[in-house]
Amino acid sequence: MSLIKMEITGYNDKAYSSKISGKPYEVLINPEKLTWNKSVEYSDVSPQNSGYAGLKYKSSNTETLDFELVIDATGIIDSKRVHLTTELDRLNKIVYNYNGKNHRPNFVVIRWGKSTAFKGVLKSLNTTYKLFKPNGVPIRATVALSFSSSLDSATRAKKEDKNSPDLTHLVDVKMGDTLPQISQTYYDDTDYFIEISKFNKLNKFRNLHVGTQLVLPPLVEGENT
Repeated sequence: MSLIKMEITGYNDKAYSSKISGKPYEVLINPEKLTWNKSVEYSDVSPQNSGYAGLKYKSSNTETLDFELVIDATGIIDSKRVHLTTELDRLNKIVYNYNGKNHRPNFVVIRWGKSTAFKGVLKSLNTTYKLFKPNGVPIRATVALSFSSSLDSATRAKKEDKNSPDLTHLVDVKMGDTLPQISQTYYDDTDYFIEISKFNKLNKFRNLHVGTQLVLPPLVEGENT
């Protein structure tokens, strides 16, 4: 079984449908580790006209990927890739250099293994030269790279696939619906059923009539306590 090398491919567009000219950059040595960071932000919120507050999902923040490459141009790793400057130029062209066509650096896809890929843009690139010929020409370097995820709006919406609690919703009551169930669906919490009842001026919230249209107000940020 041959080793699958990491590949970094440049794209002109945020939908990753138009590759830049030239071949992807195939790393000489796969990185020893990859750090894929994900974080979620929450806020204290309550339905409008309610003093009840709770911790609610706000957003999934931009993901980041960090790793370090060793670029060895001594000829030990690959006898055909012995020019460090050429290697760094190829890498920089894909991840860092300004793309005049789009007036910005490229979007990139970083692939390794058989099914893992990260789509994003470069945040930072730091090169450290490690080994030199007697005449001072560098022949080995480490490159620390950091990327932020970047998706087009259609792909992001499909990935999130959620009913936003930050929007007003009109809900038609169906057979078997209950207010706690509706609260769970739209607010990800059953505890807002009383506020829904008050907002819609329902006298008997346990007996919902099929076909009734309920207004679900958006969650609003509250002060942290």
